[in-house]
Amino acid sequence: MKLLLHPYLHWGRRDGTTLRGRRKVLAMLQEMGVPDRPAAVELRDGQIYRWETI
Repeated sequence: MKLLLHPYLHWGRRDGTTLRGRRKVLAMLQEMGVPDRPAAVELRDGQIYRWETI
């Protein structure tokens, strides 16, 4: 999974907060489990760079 996420990933959460960085997002996903469907996704170099939750 790590290879799918850009090192400078921006992850927009439903409550309006944003996590930045692959490590922080991976830690959040380990804690939360399966993420909500995205409203928008931006790719850079074939990796997820930005994920905005519905």
